[in-house]
Amino acid sequence: MSHHAPLAFSKVGHSHFVVGMDADGHWIARDRAGLVGGIFVSREAAIDFAEFETDHVPDAIEVMPRTVQLTLAGALPV
Repeated sequence: MSHHAPLAFSKVGHSHFVVGMDADGHWIARDRAGLVGGIFVSREAAIDFAEFETDHVPDAIEVMPRTVQLTLAGALPV
């Protein structure tokens, strides 16, 4: 059985999901377009969600430093 990345995640050169903390200390995972995401209780849960959403494509997820705060609103720069 062959697993292929969804067409939307086939671009190379930048992450499609980011994982980081919001201002309240919750872990956020979201796509750069702001269409898919969620709030999670742990870093691991956020990464698991992002990996599932990207079909485990290598380099599709960027984990932001703790000093960067994410929100679920709006698109992120590419």
